[in-house]
Amino acid sequence: MIDSKPEPTPKTSFEGFPGDDLRAGVLQSLLNVLLVLGTVALIYNIAILLPQREWITLSIYSAIFLGLMIATFGKFLPYSQRVSILGGVIFLLGGYTFIMFGLSRNGIAFMLAFVFVNVILLSRRAGIIAVVANAILIGLVGAGYQMGYLTPFATSKTIIGTTSQWANAVISFSLVGGMMVAAGSAVIHALEGAIFHQQHLSVELDKERQNLEITVNQRTQDLNRRAKQLEAASQVARSISTFNDLDSLLNDTIELIRQQFGFYHVGL
Repeated sequence: MIDSKPEPTPKTSFEGFPGDDLRAGVLQSLLNVLLVLGTVALIYNIAILLPQREWITLSIYSAIFLGLMIATFGKFLPYSQRVSILGGVIFLLGGYTFIMFGLSRNGIAFMLAFVFVNVILLSRRAGIIAVVANAILIGLVGAGYQMGYLTPFATSKTIIGTTSQWANAVISFSLVGGMMVAAGSAVIHALEGAIFHQQHLSVELDKERQNLEITVNQRTQDLNRRAKQLEAASQVARSISTFNDLDSLLNDTIELIRQQFGFYHVGL
């Protein structure tokens, strides 16, 4: 008799998008690293800027570090909000670097990091939007310096540059950012495909295991039934050799068959 307990139904669909767990893990690892580096950078800048009373710069760095802490430890927040906070922190840092130092610091690096975060942790579309937004920001900062609006923010370390230099910066960033979007989206697509294929194989293996268990149970039950038949036949043979009364032999044989095979009624 086959066990009537229902077998667990294998999952045929995958919960969530295949790359969700991958992106969440990358986000958390990235935030942990940035938080450590941000802590060191904040302590260093406080030691330098505090004696100079650079309150605005300290406030900006503190706000950036606070946003980084919220994104790192705010695991209760939705994934998209944590990525948005991280992207906002990087974008703010890159914009501030461009405004204060022009072409003399690592503004391009921060902008490319902003593109990386969007394309890897969100989507290709987000990466393209990041490239366009950053190119516009760089162009506006360059125009602001060329027209004199941002000159009051310049320091001795600021490279104001020329119009052609800012135009080259916009073009170079757009090209590198575009290649980063193309490469990043291709890598993520390949990883998601590999994860999806692995999950599909896992589901198929689970189905095969359950089918094998059902087959083994059926074969075991068949063997048990045949063993009972052989045992009943053996007992009937022994009864034939010991009984002299035919009626008693028939009655005992019928009762033995009914008990061994679980029949409700047996007639001969």
